[in-house]
Amino acid sequence: MSLRKRTIITATSLLLFMIVWISILNYNVISAFFQGLEENEALKDTVEVSRLVDEELSKLEERCKIYASSGIKPDKIDEDLVVVVGHGEVVYSNYAKFPTDYINTNHIKNLDGGSGIVYLDEPILIAAHSCDNKTLIIGEKLEKLLGKIAKLTGKSVALKEGKVNGLELRLVNSSYIVGLIPLKGLDNSESSKYHLEVGIEREIYAGGTQILRSVLISLLSIGLVLITAFILILDRSVLSRISKLTSSVIRIKETGNFDEKVRIEGGDELSELAERINEMLEEVKRSYELKYTNETLRLINRIMRHDMVNNLSIIWGSAELLKDKAKISDEAKEYLESIFRAVERCENLINRMREFERCTSAGERKRISVRKVVEEVVSNYGVEFSIKGDCEIEADDAFASVIDNLVTNAIIHGRSEKIEVAIERKGEECEIRFADFGKGIPDEIKDYIFEEGFKFGETGNTGLGLHIVRKVIEKYGGSIEVADNKPDGTVFIIKIKSASGKE
Repeated sequence: MSLRKRTIITATSLLLFMIVWISILNYNVISAFFQGLEENEALKDTVEVSRLVDEELSKLEERCKIYASSGIKPDKIDEDLVVVVGHGEVVYSNYAKFPTDYINTNHIKNLDGGSGIVYLDEPILIAAHSCDNKTLIIGEKLEKLLGKIAKLTGKSVALKEGKVNGLELRLVNSSYIVGLIPLKGLDNSESSKYHLEVGIEREIYAGGTQILRSVLISLLSIGLVLITAFILILDRSVLSRISKLTSSVIRIKETGNFDEKVRIEGGDELSELAERINEMLEEVKRSYELKYTNETLRLINRIMRHDMVNNLSIIWGSAELLKDKAKISDEAKEYLESIFRAVERCENLINRMREFERCTSAGERKRISVRKVVEEVVSNYGVEFSIKGDCEIEADDAFASVIDNLVTNAIIHGRSEKIEVAIERKGEECEIRFADFGKGIPDEIKDYIFEEGFKFGETGNTGLGLHIVRKVIEKYGGSIEVADNKPDGTVFIIKIKSASGKE
């Protein structure tokens, strides 16, 4: 899968997850808020119904007190229940189902100025008041009272069996909630058997959740639109341009047409990257052209060396035949010696050119011991030498030519009969100090000895030896410098990155 597709899928998934997660979180928080608000209103409605019940009981007590004090005849009292008790017996009762033995129980035996609920064939609110050794008991059917309260509050109120310790709310379902109200009886045991339930529709919660759903749907829709817009902008401004850039680079690689340019508009980092890639392609193009030119020159060089060696061999052989068989003057012999010396110089130059080509070509590098290479090279020369230390570097076979050129330079040009080599690893570099004890190098030419073709003195030859040394060391990413070896001679200081790992 391409980077473009992965980015689009990942960004879309993350943004959708964030929107859904925020929506769910907000839904839960806001739903809890609406539920709390609704419960608060439901509790207010329940308290209001409880207050109305208590208020009706207080009114019933007040009416009972007025009836008893006024001496009105019982049959003139307009209540659902009217009972007069005197000397432990029922004197008057308009409620046929009122049990006569009920007055001997603890319910109303000593009742005076109280109120509550009694449960006959139906629940009735009663109040009692004593006057002139008689007790007047009046009552109102609870069903009638609940009807009044329902009209006043607009809530359904019903009598239910069961113990309730105080006002509380119970969630029935998503659209209905009930408030529970304990009823006051004439004793604690009977009052715990029944309670009132106030039915309350969950209008706030239902309306709130409906609004919330609409808002969340709108937010999700807006979120999807924004995500789509964001992905389109991201794709247009970044991803499609990266894809175009990648396609252009791949096409250039496959076709090898380095004249083609990567074109990315925008004036931003991507267009800047495209410009840098175009500059790099120019460098690669020049590198390929240079490589092709170098390969062509190497081929021409090999052909020329081959032909020159053949021609020089003919010249050398002809000169030797002329010297050995022909009767020539001494002056002619001197000319022949000049020919021999010129041929030797040409052959030496050809060998140097061959060595230069080999040393500057990219060979396979491997981990080598500097000490071991120095010992192998110096052992081929009849000169006193000493080696201290060791270090490993990554190099090819050309490193041996470096050491050979330095040894040759010390013996032939420096006239040194002794060579000392000190090898030391310093940090990540390997330092090689190559010292001779010859006549040294004058200060005025120290800055020129590594230049191509520079020659000095009678021993100057092709001027390529030290130039080859510097090119090879630079090929390894190193450096070389020259200094005086006190009291006599010269010291070459080579610094090359050491091979990774332990020595």
